[in-house]
Amino acid sequence: MAVRGSAFYYYPRGTKLLDAGCGTGTMLCQMLDNGFDAHGMDLSADMLAVARRKLDASGYRPLLFQQDLSRLEAPSPYSVVTAFCDTINYLIDEAAVKDALRQCLPTWTQKDYFCLMSIRCFTCDLY
Repeated sequence: MAVRGSAFYYYPRGTKLLDAGCGTGTMLCQMLDNGFDAHGMDLSADMLAVARRKLDASGYRPLLFQQDLSRLEAPSPYSVVTAFCDTINYLIDEAAVKDALRQCLPTWTQKDYFCLMSIRCFTCDLY
């Protein structure tokens, strides 16, 4: 999946973005390559270590932090929060998915926010 081929193509360079569930940093690196002010979050310290090495090798030093998506306490506001690939599938049940979506809401900086998630297991109504 390439960032250029997604809806993110329409966001201006410098848009503040959180890649929730960034894993090894592959998509995060592409976001940075495309001019986003991107940070990465993952539950796994091992994945974040791999991401740090990959990003360092590419000349990037974004904020990376370890957290559970369903208990997200973002260090700053973001215009865009992403959870690519199977990130949501790592949440254990429908309640955790709902919690994750609710936790993302306060992090967004604008009313026309966008969140791209791959949800394969659950259909959720937040209200």
